[in-house]
Amino acid sequence: MRGEPVELIARHQSQTEKSPYERLLGDAIRGDTSLFTQDETVEAAWRVVDPVLRDPLPVVEYEPGSWVPI
Repeated sequence: MRGEPVELIARHQSQTEKSPYERLLGDAIRGDTSLFTQDETVEAAWRVVDPVLRDPLPVVEYEPGSWVPI
């Protein structure tokens, strides 16, 4: 893996601008759920993940750099 130079742009938050956490809490207090995950989405994700967690496949070791276990 190789890295590459990148430019870092830092920005200061103004005093009048709310932090992301303040905005999230304010939205929750006001009942604005647009930034929150809906229940149906969470349930759908668990329908995919739960069977894998309940019956995990065995771990098969293989040599680094190879494509598949022997």
